[in-house]
Amino acid sequence: ALLGWAPKDNQEIFSLQELVEHFSVDGISKSPAVFDYDKLSWFNAEYIKRMEPEAFRSHAMPYYREVFGEEDKPWEVLDGILRARLTKFQEIPRLLGFRELPDYPRDFFVNKKSKTNLENSPAMIRAALEVLEALPAWELDSIHDSLMELAQRLEVKNGTLLWPVRIAAAGTMVTPGGAMEILAVLGREESCGWAWKSWPRVRFKTGGKRDFCHAPGGFKAEAARPRAKGGAFGFLGKPERARKKG
Repeated sequence: ALLGWAPKDNQEIFSLQELVEHFSVDGISKSPAVFDYDKLSWFNAEYIKRMEPEAFRSHAMPYYREVFGEEDKPWEVLDGILRARLTKFQEIPRLLGFRELPDYPRDFFVNKKSKTNLENSPAMIRAALEVLEALPAWELDSIHDSLMELAQRLEVKNGTLLWPVRIAAAGTMVTPGGAMEILAVLGREESCGWAWKSWPRVRFKTGGKRDFCHAPGGFKAEAARPRAKGGAFGFLGKPERARKKG
């Protein structure tokens, strides 16, 4: 309807009934209409945001099943993190691609804004895992509360804890939700298992090549190695700046 016609008040989102009420012949433009695919995507995203929860779930569920099969997931969490990010429902499998944990460079753990680096990230991950594995129920609220309490106990900013936890669980710098939502969606077994498996190899260099996570044996094997004297965090061994000197 907006191809070649414009309402007097520049409103762009209409129900069918509103469109009937607002339409007038004098709003028709004499210039040829131009079809804009970017504008179409914007319209689609706006209509998705305005959908009733039941309608959104009904449209999203076939794509959830494409990703998760018959697994039961916290659908309300998925609805919450995806609704504002979709321009069309076919994007859901791509946005949930973090379920396939990739190899990724260890510098993903370095984030200036969150004040994370290759020395404090392993400590954050281990502390978070100890708390998460002890949770009696794997729910978004309990995950949130436990990690917020942990950040306070460690006397670090929330981002300093949550950035490495999200990277360790998802293996990507861009996810549709934050650390808590990603953990809730993955579930306890996948979240903790992948975080152990993704232990960053902070103690090693590869002669100029990019270091990737997924070292053989994962973090548990690494943590079981003899502790080096003078390590910044006991189980980490010497930080890189210390090793350069000695």
